[in-house]
Amino acid sequence: MNNILILALTIYLEAGNQGESGMRAVASVIHSSASFPCLKAYHNECLRPKRYSCWNNTIPSMDMVYKYSAQKGYDIAIKIAKEMAFGVFKPTLRATNYCRTDVIEHTSWTNRMDKVAEVGEHTFYRKGENI
Repeated sequence: MNNILILALTIYLEAGNQGESGMRAVASVIHSSASFPCLKAYHNECLRPKRYSCWNNTIPSMDMVYKYSAQKGYDIAIKIAKEMAFGVFKPTLRATNYCRTDVIEHTSWTNRMDKVAEVGEHTFYRKGENI
């Protein structure tokens, strides 16, 4: 499976139900967390173990592309992934982590981070300045 599809699936599966702003916020985290802003680094970031919950118990496959490509919003995820691949993506926020807003109280790592924003069903964070 090519890198753009891995990136698009990650964006879509993490935030496809949250509209373009939610998908761009997740893409911003991928962009900020990758070792270098290039397609291979984005691919590696997306598939880093336990980093993005959509891949915790799933292996990316073309069957997934076929399953989701007709779903509402997948075209937006492809557009964002292509922007990232071609180096024209503009992050919408400076964050390195996020979690679903409804599970924050069960997530201890958020205590060591600065809250950046809430977008859709996610709260976004970055490492605190004094930590």
